[in-house]
Amino acid sequence: MTFAEVASLKAKLGAAERLADKGDLAASIATLHAALHQIGSRYVDPHGTDDTGTKQLLAEQNEAAKAYSPAFHLLRNVLESRIALAERRLPTSFEFWTHGGEPGTISRQLVVKRRSDGAFIASVREAGRSFDSTPSRAIDEVTELALPTREASSFLDEIIVSRVFAPQRSVDRSREVADASIEDWTLTSSDGALKARFTSPFPDELKSARAACVALMERIKKRRR
Repeated sequence: MTFAEVASLKAKLGAAERLADKGDLAASIATLHAALHQIGSRYVDPHGTDDTGTKQLLAEQNEAAKAYSPAFHLLRNVLESRIALAERRLPTSFEFWTHGGEPGTISRQLVVKRRSDGAFIASVREAGRSFDSTPSRAIDEVTELALPTREASSFLDEIIVSRVFAPQRSVDRSREVADASIEDWTLTSSDGALKARFTSPFPDELKSARAACVALMERIKKRRR
């Protein structure tokens, strides 16, 4: 689930509560049903302690009996629980690392982290040996930039919905050549980490996600100048 989807669910929850405050429980319940339908069964607690399925069934029974107040409170509790679980599964960090390639190619690593207070920090690290001058010189530079929440969420959503972490086609490793460029992608949440590695030539379906990463790196690097 993306940050945008979680925000949409929160908006529906708020709308349902406002309708309930106005006394329109039928419309409020319909709004909660729409939000739960949007989630489906993706965010049921996998540890077996989740009673939201039972609560949802009880809510539907109350609704059928026109007992709208208990139905509303049960459904609201179900939606709040599933939103909380979805939020815990949102990415806490993302890394895009380009390395390898011809001698003298600089390694570049983009990191976007979500802190415990919800703020986002992005950084770029460039490391390697530059041959632009004589003698050559070692480079290891890190630049950080605080990202507005909306911008960081939008960036991470683009990574989430991209094909980066889709099951990869089998690759004939025997055809890899020396000095190939490599891209490592990592998306981490409380559930663990998704990892993907690509070796040049890179698949076309990565273009959009890569372009977003490169654009963010260039923006961060401008702070050095």
